[in-house]
Amino acid sequence: MPILASTSESLWAEHGLTGLVLSALFGLILVFVKTISSKDSAHREFIREMLSEERAERSETRRELTANSDKLSGAIDSLASEIRNRNNGA
Repeated sequence: MPILASTSESLWAEHGLTGLVLSALFGLILVFVKTISSKDSAHREFIREMLSEERAERSETRRELTANSDKLSGAIDSLASEIRNRNNGA
């Protein structure tokens, strides 16, 4: 067993620091990816919320526009009717 122990020690001496640095690098990459993905999901939720609010505002704007258009159409119809009545009466 002394041969195995000295081989293990020489391997650790040769590649120990490299292995430690690579393990730390992979660990940092993994933490970075997890952090970015959690922030990304939070941002997606925020964007969904903003879009739903925007849809509600656009729907309300469309309703108001339709109501105003109906009022304007009614006013134009009554004005045209009044002009016709005056022209027919003259």
